[in-house]
Amino acid sequence: MSEFPTPPAVSPERRKARHSLIGIVATVLVALALVVGAKALNGGAAAAFSLGGDAALPESGAPLDVANASGPESLSIAFASVAKTVSPAVVHLNIVKEVRRTGISVFPFGNGEGGTMRQRGSGSGVIVNPNGYILTNNHVVGNTSSIEVKLSDGRRLKGTVVGTDPQTDLAVVKIDATGLPYASLGNSDAIQQGEWVVAVGSPFGLEQTITAGIVSATGRQLPAGSPYESYIQTDASINPGNSGGPLVNLRGEVVGINTLIFSESGGSQGIGFAIPSNMARKIYTALTTGDGKITRGYFGVSVRDLDDALAESLLVPEGTKGAVVADVAAESAPAAKAGLRSGDVITAIDGKPIESARSLTSSVADVAPGSTVTVEFLRDGKRQSTSVTVAERPRNLGVSGQEEEPPAEDEGSSQASRAKLGVNIADVTPEVAAQLKLREAKGAVITGVDPSGVAAQAGLQSGDVIHRFGKSAVTSAADLAKAVESATPGSQVVLQVERRGTLTFVTIELDGL
Repeated sequence: MSEFPTPPAVSPERRKARHSLIGIVATVLVALALVVGAKALNGGAAAAFSLGGDAALPESGAPLDVANASGPESLSIAFASVAKTVSPAVVHLNIVKEVRRTGISVFPFGNGEGGTMRQRGSGSGVIVNPNGYILTNNHVVGNTSSIEVKLSDGRRLKGTVVGTDPQTDLAVVKIDATGLPYASLGNSDAIQQGEWVVAVGSPFGLEQTITAGIVSATGRQLPAGSPYESYIQTDASINPGNSGGPLVNLRGEVVGINTLIFSESGGSQGIGFAIPSNMARKIYTALTTGDGKITRGYFGVSVRDLDDALAESLLVPEGTKGAVVADVAAESAPAAKAGLRSGDVITAIDGKPIESARSLTSSVADVAPGSTVTVEFLRDGKRQSTSVTVAERPRNLGVSGQEEEPPAEDEGSSQASRAKLGVNIADVTPEVAAQLKLREAKGAVITGVDPSGVAAQAGLQSGDVIHRFGKSAVTSAADLAKAVESATPGSQVVLQVERRGTLTFVTIELDGL
């Protein structure tokens, strides 16, 4: 029978040194956590906002009682103090949604076609005003038929949705109660990578659960997240049911609203995301004042980041940052009226630098509809500017269209393109332009894609129309074949592509040439 090996003996001197080191590390961690002074749940550096009425975010209150804590237990006491003061403000939400019934029921009563069915769910929220105003996620309470709010003292009250903002996944719920414990919103811009934070909520329905971790990253942008949001990433355990609950620093301030996790299993894997409190404060203000409507500015452009290949193709000077206009919406859109077009690189709005597509979207969204801004941009390498009168962003944007049968290919021009790009191509004819609802009735249309080719790797598909290959305009299949033949092996080439009436830029890796 095998036995566990006997650990080597540790001398008294080494044991004493190890204990001293542990004590020093613990004390340093505590000092870092408490150096700015632990403050109460209702206290901290968050500025008070006078919104008017009973929805106003209240003033901060007294500090946390951790002044007498010392030694290795200080960090534990800090966590316990935050939990003790934050928990009363955290609520559990039981919701019922009416969802459309699909398919045919296997139950004997009725065929199950059409109609709706009730779907139950749960989540978390945090009281931010003693008059019963609760911050949570839109995906928790949006489109609900009923909300039950369970308070930390066990009371169950009916909740009413004050307003929602699907774009940031935030919502405000109101309950008929006053004098409630509440949490103050801190300044999320001041939070730093490595800071201790605590998540509070009801994961898997387990109410008043506290988990601790650190801020893994700030300013995190996610493909599946809001275009207006830079998230706080944390390794504090966040699971289904935590949504809408607060992420709190050791001063007892809410610095985020927990909203997303990355997980292959559906549970916590130490990668969670919270909406920063400064964004939450902004949306809360908009939803609880005036008509409760969220309005955002709108240019009417689709944009993408400027990379090296695009910069070279568009004659952009080295080191320039900006957002590339991939497409401009209908002629009635603000950008079109101002003369902006596909291929322009926007570098500033009213003097504020634009460094990426995300920063452009966020900057335009912050402009009040009806305002006029000065847009600086590059076109063919030359600096220009124009004035854009910003419109209100439509609530539902998207490109509609159906897949169309592509035209027959041009075998002669397809040979080079098939060999080097992995696509078959044909000329765009008036009939093809009408069939594919093209805005530019010329170019080379892709009639087939090799799944292993470089075009497929870049996301091109049948029915896409190529209008530009690198610096060369493409008005026919022959133009594309000629441009492909002259391309430098091992380089990157930017293609301007139209898909069902929408223009964009695609970067192709030509390593296989």
